[in-house]
Order: sequence, then structure tokens, then C-alpha cells
Amino acid sequence: MAEILGLGVTHWPTLCMPNEGLTGVFKTTLRAPNVEAARKDPANWPAELIAELGNDDGLSAANRCGERFGNDFRAIRKILDDFNPDLVVVWGDDQYENFREDIVPAFCLLGYDDQFDIKPWDNSNGGKPNRWGEPGDWPLKLKGHREAAKYLATGLIERGIDMAYAYKPLHHPMAHAFTNTFLYLDWDRVGFPYPVIPKTRQHRHPGAACRLVRPLPRYWPPRPIGRH
Repeated sequence: MAEILGLGVTHWPTLCMPNEGLTGVFKTTLRAPNVEAARKDPANWPAELIAELGNDDGLSAANRCGERFGNDFRAIRKILDDFNPDLVVVWGDDQYENFREDIVPAFCLLGYDDQFDIKPWDNSNGGKPNRWGEPGDWPLKLKGHREAAKYLATGLIERGIDMAYAYKPLHHPMAHAFTNTFLYLDWDRVGFPYPVIPKTRQHRHPGAACRLVRPLPRYWPPRPIGRH
């Protein structure tokens, strides 16, 4: 009889940044032109926020936050290692990354090669800054499990579920919901030895769905024309 272990983690993108970058979203909000002036006024901020900002613009609180997340991911990784799974299926959203206007499956199982890697910091300009200090050409090495992905897809289709599947990326090596999950579960960079099957769910795309989600981030600065 098979055993299944369920774990939940964040894929919060800002956590990839060095600790001093963790307050970036807050600072961006303060610069946003569509945020009311009263909300930008420290006189109206809660005492807890003032305390976290302290006298170092929030750096001490950010350091504590980064340490707490690191310890939490180490604890979750230990649970995973103790379970020693045959494969890891990860549910995550694709935010106009691999799937775009040409195809937008509601769900998709990714049965990638037995050995593959992605370069999460590659930006053709020396690499994105990150908390591990890794260069732009650093590879995140992963293992796929195509046979298991095909088995799952076949079983779902036979049960009347119109399940999409793919054997290689389309527009993006891997959505950040998955990339960040693997980066964080290997916080100490000991490697991630388990075969993985990312299972995407569609988060948004240009068109009707985008009209539903775009109004939500009301405190972000307006996006440049042409950017989704």
C-alpha cells in the first residue's frame, strides 16, 4: 500500500533576495502613486510596524524573518527526508510564465527528463541577486519522472478528467511557484535527490481572467504599457 505525505510551503519570491531586500515590497508600496497619502504617513502606521522598522529601516526584523524561514524550511526538509519519497508531486500556479496566449490549460502535469536543470538567477546581466550569492550560471539540478507523470495523467483521463500533460517547457523553464519551492527546500544546498512532477494550475492570462485579477493589487505602481 502506497503512503502519501502532504506538506505545504510558500514560494514567496521576495524570500530569494538577501535579507536587506525583504522590505522591498513595503517600500514599493510607499512609492506607489495610487496609495493614499495617509497610508504613507508613519503617524498612521501601527505600533508593530514602527517597532519592526526600528532604527535600521527594518533590517534587524528582516534578518530575523530570513532566519525564521530558513529554519522552517530545514524542518520541512527533514520531514521530507525522513519520509524518503519515491517522487514529489508539487502543486503550483503558472502566472503567465510557461503558459501564455497560445495554450492555457487549467491543469498540467509536467513529465520532464530524468535529469534536467534550470538557471533561476540567469538574467543575461551577471545574474540576479539572491540570498545564496549564487552566480547567474548556477544550475538548479533536478530529476523528473516521466513514467509516473504519464501514469497519473492516464489515470485522470480514464476517470473523465481532461488532464493536460507536457514533456518539456514551452515559454519558460519552470514557473516560479515550483522553482522557488525547490530552492527553499534545498536551503542549505545539499541537493534535491527526489524525482519531481510539477502540476500546474492556471493562475491568470490576458483576457477575461486577467480582468478579474488585475484590479486586486491596488497598491502596486501601474505596470508599463505592454507588460502583463
